[in-house]
Amino acid sequence: MFRPNPQKVNHWLSRGASIVADDVDTLSSGLRNAANILEERLSGKVQSNLYCSWKQHQAFPVHMDSHDVFALHVEGQKVWRIYKGKIDEPINHPMFNEINAQNTRDHAGDVLEEIVLNPGDVLYIPRGVFHDALASSEGCIHLSFGVTHIIGYDVLSLLFNKALSDPLFRRNMPMASRPEAEKRSWLKELSAKALSILSSEEMYLEICEGQNNYKHHRGGFNIPHSIDNKNENFLELSSPNFVLITENRQTFLSKGNMRVNIPPDIIELVNWVITKRTFTVEDLSKKFEAMEASRIDYAIENLKKMNVLQEV
Repeated sequence: MFRPNPQKVNHWLSRGASIVADDVDTLSSGLRNAANILEERLSGKVQSNLYCSWKQHQAFPVHMDSHDVFALHVEGQKVWRIYKGKIDEPINHPMFNEINAQNTRDHAGDVLEEIVLNPGDVLYIPRGVFHDALASSEGCIHLSFGVTHIIGYDVLSLLFNKALSDPLFRRNMPMASRPEAEKRSWLKELSAKALSILSSEEMYLEICEGQNNYKHHRGGFNIPHSIDNKNENFLELSSPNFVLITENRQTFLSKGNMRVNIPPDIIELVNWVITKRTFTVEDLSKKFEAMEASRIDYAIENLKKMNVLQEV
């Protein structure tokens, strides 16, 4: 059902179609290593696509991407045009995605530079920069490595989850009939609390940990040996809405109406777990190698019983 028909593929290629293969960064050890190195060096999440075009044909018209792009040229020759137009810090959101479906040429402006890429060349295109590419030889192939990073919008999402556990953010706004000063005071109190959460050490550590773990898990197949997963016990968070909150010098794991007191010696471990989201028991043991194995086992078993963790 999903097997390509060679005759139809060749027909459309002869009419100017291009081949686009998404998410190829797991298909070979070289691609995996390249993507992993970029993630490590750039503190971002990397995804790779392959593009194959024929002479004087384009895979895409002029456009801008909502992520940084590293284009690695593999085969043939391709002319890239970089335009003067630029959208300031776009993200993957309809507000920006629609720009590419509208009067893109008006946004792109005039051509700023033309760059010819040959095998082995790499071109960096910051997000928001308008560009297009045209194959100037037969059978032209390049790999794109798209890089996304944690942004302020993600921090607001984390703040939103933390705010849910604070009654202040669940309190009704003063009625319209109340004095203006009372409504302004309500908003001012919310602002002060939000700033307190954002500037806390706990928030800083969570964001840094999230950045360290903001990457794809890329395995590799080694059939039949890879079916032996005895040493790869994957666990994952059952929901992204778990947060740690501290009240009266006690720390609780919270989600909705659920609240569980966390022993002081495993607070750091639980925080790592809810930030990491998916990991192996070996990852956890290595991260907390100074902790007694019995305490790690205790934490895992109790988090399973509370349906915080589940086996993958």
